[in-house]
Amino acid sequence: MAVEDGGILFTAGKVEKRMPWSELKQVIETPALLILEQEDGFLHILPKRIFGGDARLADFKELTTKAQRAQSAI
Repeated sequence: MAVEDGGILFTAGKVEKRMPWSELKQVIETPALLILEQEDGFLHILPKRIFGGDARLADFKELTTKAQRAQSAI
């Protein structure tokens, strides 16, 4: 996974999927996961451990919050 200015790039082997910030519908948080739902209903399930610590997790959550605010302002 790579966070970019325009959104998130998910990579699994040779398969890549981009999720523009504009397509982020909601973020569901559990004690161990962040679940990102796109406008089309596609879900990205991210274990929190991939962020490598609380600071990076907090930074990512701030990005998703900003993206959701921008989307709701449209």
